[in-house]
Amino acid sequence: MISELIKALKDRIGPKTRTILTSLSLSLIFTISTFAQPEWVTGTPSIVSTGPMSITVNYGINMPGTVFIVVSNANTFGYPSSSIKWYAFQPLGGNVVGTAIIPINGVDVNTTLQTTFIVPDANHLHSVWLVAE
Repeated sequence: MISELIKALKDRIGPKTRTILTSLSLSLIFTISTFAQPEWVTGTPSIVSTGPMSITVNYGINMPGTVFIVVSNANTFGYPSSSIKWYAFQPLGGNVVGTAIIPINGVDVNTTLQTTFIVPDANHLHSVWLVAE
């Protein structure tokens, strides 16, 4: 019975329609993988060290993308990822004392990378925010 149903569907759906449906299916698979979000490399992100005037951050993602980092000299919390990305593009000022926009390409995928931020105010609480896309 099932084989008869499949045969009837094949007869009704011509080769042109099958080609279109196959193309759409492959496009959907490609689109889903294109919008996949990166995952952090094991052990990242992390603060490696803090000095009197510096903060060193480790980070890494499992696919090509971009890492956005914002350093604030205040105890901040609750920012959505879109705000962190926006702050990363802005000039330093207010509580924001460091930013970085780091493209991750083929050779840096699945690698732990490091950035050191020089901060102007020693012995002060800082918040470091990282977003990857």
